[in-house]
Amino acid sequence: GYLIESDYEERLIDEASHFTTTQKEHFVVKSPEYASVMQITYIALFVQEFEDGIVAEDGINGRGLHYSQYIDMESFAKRYVLDEISKNLDSGYSSFYCYKPKSENKLYAGPIWDYDTSLGNHGGWGLVETLSDPTGFYVNEHNWAEYLYAQSDFYEQVLYEYGKYFEPYIRKVD
Repeated sequence: GYLIESDYEERLIDEASHFTTTQKEHFVVKSPEYASVMQITYIALFVQEFEDGIVAEDGINGRGLHYSQYIDMESFAKRYVLDEISKNLDSGYSSFYCYKPKSENKLYAGPIWDYDTSLGNHGGWGLVETLSDPTGFYVNEHNWAEYLYAQSDFYEQVLYEYGKYFEPYIRKVD
């Protein structure tokens, strides 16, 4: 299987295995750390085909496959909601991990990692007024999240995950 992490382009130089998508999403292959050219080619193509689907208005890539065939929608929607609620500055730029088990043909969002610049703890980076304001969106205004959120089936999954797992914890209880 594979474990990949999104990261800033300038950090790739220090990594043994990495790739960049056509939308300029940069990934480090964390496992296997010293991936062969064949392994990097495989996971980079898999990720690229997914990305091609999410940037297409109908969600279908050049191979005729829907982006949802490449990911576990539940894990991606849960991660999206968590990043949006916490206003995670790194979301879509760094420390976004995905894994693809060897026995499956889906990419899962996780493990959850690196929320030191979330919940208003941004250290002055980014759009400070947006990150400190608990209202409004941050995550769906850039990178993969923006494209995913525009897909109606992903949006519906986000609403479902929010309602089932997140909203009950913030609902006012009398």
